[in-house]
Amino acid sequence: MENLIDSLDTFLNNASITSIDNDDSFIHLYKSAILQSTDIIYVDASYNNIPWFSDIAIVIDINETIHYTTDQEACFRKILLLGELFINSLSRIATFTFAIVKWYDYYEPKRGDYEPTKIYGCSRLRMLQEYNVMPLDFISHAVHIIPRFHKEKSIFNE
Repeated sequence: MENLIDSLDTFLNNASITSIDNDDSFIHLYKSAILQSTDIIYVDASYNNIPWFSDIAIVIDINETIHYTTDQEACFRKILLLGELFINSLSRIATFTFAIVKWYDYYEPKRGDYEPTKIYGCSRLRMLQEYNVMPLDFISHAVHIIPRFHKEKSIFNE
């Protein structure tokens, strides 16, 4: 919950929303959404008794790629929450469709790690502890990140 509040605060500050009427503003949460690419993304803690949180790609602007490690200008995230924020501020009424995401980064092997950095042409990823709120329109498409089933930690964590 603390990640939600911190992430939404940052998101609202970047969106230049300075005052919100708490009585008339609310968040509607969703379990799925359809992207412009026609991919369906899911956020469900109990889909047939199994959690289902989609992995996604975000295409970075070509000018921003110098700040990020990308795979064909795409960065990868896991969606944790989908929602729509209805804001009644003093100056306007607005809606923002958003996703709270957790970042993946490329895995850099440590000394003595003999596993390759790519397997069948696919980069190895690790999950970071960084969360962000982003507009749903920033999501390019759904991706499949395959866990390492033969290892105790199926996804590398920071």
